[in-house]
Amino acid sequence: MKRSKPVSKGRCHEGASSAMLTGRVREYYYDHLAGRGYAFDTIARKTKAFFHTVENQQMCMLEWRNTTIESVIRENTDQCWYGKVC
Repeated sequence: MKRSKPVSKGRCHEGASSAMLTGRVREYYYDHLAGRGYAFDTIARKTKAFFHTVENQQMCMLEWRNTTIESVIRENTDQCWYGKVC
């Protein structure tokens, strides 16, 4: 069996990490990090520093407290739900 080459730490993360990101994190990645040659650990550190602030924690807690089953259904009316024919 032929063994593939080991993945280098260089740019292997660029395609994978951007594909896994959504929402505000994806916007931050493309606006501030993508294409600048940062190593993966630098991208992770900068992203964490940007989002792990008191203000962001408070915003997340407010969103969490205001999330109800009704609001989830209302915001996802185009999705298939139990008992709904799609």
